[in-house]
Amino acid sequence: MVRAGLLSYQVFYFTDRDGVWMPPHAYRREAMVCASTHDLPTLKGWWIGNDIERRIEAGRTTEVEAVLQRDDRKKDRQRLLDALVSAQALAPGVAQAATPKTMPDEVLVAVHRFLAITPCRLLAVQLDDALGASEQANLPGTVDEHPNWRRKSAVTLEALGENSLFGDVVRAVAAERPR
Repeated sequence: MVRAGLLSYQVFYFTDRDGVWMPPHAYRREAMVCASTHDLPTLKGWWIGNDIERRIEAGRTTEVEAVLQRDDRKKDRQRLLDALVSAQALAPGVAQAATPKTMPDEVLVAVHRFLAITPCRLLAVQLDDALGASEQANLPGTVDEHPNWRRKSAVTLEALGENSLFGDVVRAVAAERPR
């Protein structure tokens, strides 16, 4: 792929090495980086474990499996905060105040700042993430169990500029990627 000039695809959720999120400088330049995709939980949905609950509701996982997934997610949230603080994308005080029930907007913005710091040629920001949505667009393996591709955005295109979280994400990315 590299010799052919094709970009790889680096999804933030899957960029850990030995249980630690890769620092921004370790990402490949010849790549597109993103926090999430349409087939994965949104950042806020991931944070609160919404994806785990939706898989239970859809019969895609059992309660026994979900207990283990929730425990892993608790560890992953801490690893995420550690990575953001280490990359100076998030202030330590914000990380200490974060709770499992709500993802602070500052953490969501910091994830995008972190990704903007990477050397990756392209950065994709999912609209649902920039608006702080907790429901994912698609739950793979389902047809009727989840409203795949049927949700409307909570914010109209005309109102995007007035949404403070969207503006914060855009400003964080623009500050790190003025090029």
